[in-house]
Amino acid sequence: MSESTAADSTTAPPTPPKEKVNTSPVAVDIANETDEETAKRVWKIFRFYLREKKTFNAVYDGSLNIVTASKEGKATFEFQVKPEYTNVYGTLHGGVIGSLIDICSGGAVMALINAPFGVTSQSLDMNMSFIAAAKEGDVVRIESVILKSGKSVAFTETTMFVGDKLIAKGSHTMIAAAPR
Repeated sequence: MSESTAADSTTAPPTPPKEKVNTSPVAVDIANETDEETAKRVWKIFRFYLREKKTFNAVYDGSLNIVTASKEGKATFEFQVKPEYTNVYGTLHGGVIGSLIDICSGGAVMALINAPFGVTSQSLDMNMSFIAAAKEGDVVRIESVILKSGKSVAFTETTMFVGDKLIAKGSHTMIAAAPR
């Protein structure tokens, strides 16, 4: 939990990125958007939070990349396991797995809802299972899908693979909301 101050509650939404991203207060129509366009839209938002905003997500800049995204609420990412993401055994740290489940399931939510800039997904609940290890140098494929979504809450499932080997699985309930 981060420390909170009175100023936090009045902080303005993040400044839009320099790249062209939907910065209007109303989401645009994505009915005719191709999966490639969806992936580009989601990646532009991700790049803003990875590079420009310098949030926690910035620790993954250069290691996490989007592969595909569809407006049906599916997103696939690749993640390169670097030494700084490993535990004392030289395998991918469980905390990193948890944060990747959080971040990547948020990508699936962004693909589905096409929210205006500044609206993000926030965690309500998350569970994960560690099944096998990934080691330094491995490329992890992360597949996130929305199982069900309502007006503001989405239930997601994320699976992580090295090659065909399942290494982790997580369920994540999220809400779409503007930052306070």
